[in-house]
Amino acid sequence: MADDPTLNPPERKDFEIAIICALGKEARAVEAMFDHIWENADNEIGKLPSDKNSYTMGQIGRHYIVQVWMPEMGKTKAALVAHQLKSSFTEIKHVLVVGVCGGVPHEPDGGDEILLGDVVISTKLIEYDSGRQYPGMFSIRDDGYKPDLEVRALLSKLQSSTSRGLKEVFHRHLKDLLSKEYFSKARYPGAEEDRLYKSDYIHKHQGASSCGVCAGGERVCDEAINSTCASLECSKSQLEQRPRLEKIRETATKISYPAIHFGHVGSADRVMKSAKHRDSVAKSEKVIAFEMEGAGVSEVIPSVVVIKGVCDYADSHKNNTWQGYAAVTAAACTKAFLNTWGKPSLANQSASIDGKPEHLRPKPQERANQGDSVPESEHDVGSTQDDQAPSLPAVSPKSTFKVDPKGHETSSIMSTEDVRPYSWHSDKTPKIAVKEIPSDETNPQDSSELLQACEERNMDRIVKLLKSPGISLSATDNKGRGVLHLVLGDGKVNANKSKMTNVTSIVRLLTTHRPCADVNAVDNSGLRPIHHCAMTINSEAALCLLKNGARINEPDRKGRTALHYVAMDPHPSIEFAQMLISKGAKLGSARLPNLPPKARKDRMVVRELIKP
Repeated sequence: MADDPTLNPPERKDFEIAIICALGKEARAVEAMFDHIWENADNEIGKLPSDKNSYTMGQIGRHYIVQVWMPEMGKTKAALVAHQLKSSFTEIKHVLVVGVCGGVPHEPDGGDEILLGDVVISTKLIEYDSGRQYPGMFSIRDDGYKPDLEVRALLSKLQSSTSRGLKEVFHRHLKDLLSKEYFSKARYPGAEEDRLYKSDYIHKHQGASSCGVCAGGERVCDEAINSTCASLECSKSQLEQRPRLEKIRETATKISYPAIHFGHVGSADRVMKSAKHRDSVAKSEKVIAFEMEGAGVSEVIPSVVVIKGVCDYADSHKNNTWQGYAAVTAAACTKAFLNTWGKPSLANQSASIDGKPEHLRPKPQERANQGDSVPESEHDVGSTQDDQAPSLPAVSPKSTFKVDPKGHETSSIMSTEDVRPYSWHSDKTPKIAVKEIPSDETNPQDSSELLQACEERNMDRIVKLLKSPGISLSATDNKGRGVLHLVLGDGKVNANKSKMTNVTSIVRLLTTHRPCADVNAVDNSGLRPIHHCAMTINSEAALCLLKNGARINEPDRKGRTALHYVAMDPHPSIEFAQMLISKGAKLGSARLPNLPPKARKDRMVVRELIKP
């Protein structure tokens, strides 16, 4: 849809819903469903420099939508795409994964038939390739992924027997989409092309024409795998009877009215092409379809709904005949889903007293000129990403220091404790006013107390000590660690908002006090405060240090930069890596060891990000 010059584009923070498509044909069908597209969004709305995603930005109904075009299929790529999406569009709360999928022929427990072209909407995602392997059996992880309460309530409403609005709107949008010339080749292929073979009938060379490989039980040769049912002469006598198809044939209609099915959807890094395995997973997990991206996205943005058109039966006879039509039905159903979602867009819900939506109202400075009050920014740090890094032991807040009055060296007795991870997003950091006191000579006792207060992260004590004459912010312990090293510590803080806020507040205080702490101070191991930010996954403190002159690519004594520490973490933070890269971070001279054969997906994504 062409750009409408009368509609000003919103800001990135105004987008709360994203649509992710793995295939070009899926994305093109979704793009055709937009009511409005900002054609110059790359310049007017933009994205972070480190974000490699390609986007379409516009509106569907009352919702601002950012559509993501994936470069490849699969969970790992989907996770990477979602991380980059979240880095640029920090307020994204919900993701619709839209496209095509393999369907289970029937809903669980003898439910409705599922035909090719029908649309599946997930109520829960089952990562069926994740679990425990026991002798003789594989136990699938049973927790799965569910969207948030708001979306679950909507899904419950839509799948009730009294909710017919979704299907009616869906069919109207489908008719409109198929009327477009571009999608003329994506029309309903016809009931005769909808073939479901019996589960034990495998797609391979049959009977007398069977080759040596295909003659051996369930084994199939490469030639058969890449051949059509027609060329292999798959027998029509092995087709299942489908009552819904019979009705379509009886009416001799060339138009299908696809159904919508709600249920569990299997998501894995594999294409399901086995009726035997399809039926096994469907029975144990009550799934109604199989796809490859939803679980990967859910690891980054938990509230995910898969909306996909059924293009095959996830068996060995699958082909691409139905992909175009299934992509179109999924796109039409997605628009119907969004139209039915009674959530007002930011443009509609934040009107001023003059009734104008947010994106048509004057900018803050313009409002100030007109006499309106302009609120101050909610955040001092201005961070835009979630961040994490390597897991190391935490420094206990209970340590003692001894200070050499001449050299001002300190020694400490330390213990360590495990610190569980937490989320980095912080509340507004309190502003702290510290009176700057001139000093003629350093007070070793106060400096020792300051080091201990920093390790304990005792804000009140630090504020008091900074008022003492002769306090030194350059004092170090016997390991060369200064006030910033000790405040930041070594234990991860990425999932505890209050702890990260407290640490960042102290870091900001120490870096803005005059005289200030050295943001590039080096301890005996060559570690700088920015290294500790990487170890502790403290993105807010890292941004504060960088703002005050920290050098992001300084190595430790082994040539390891902050980015290297992130890449070495067995549970790395993709968001933290993205943030560092966006600030110009590089690996340095130290070599990274190869990943193990079955490395975690987040480790693989980080390695992909840091490739030159």
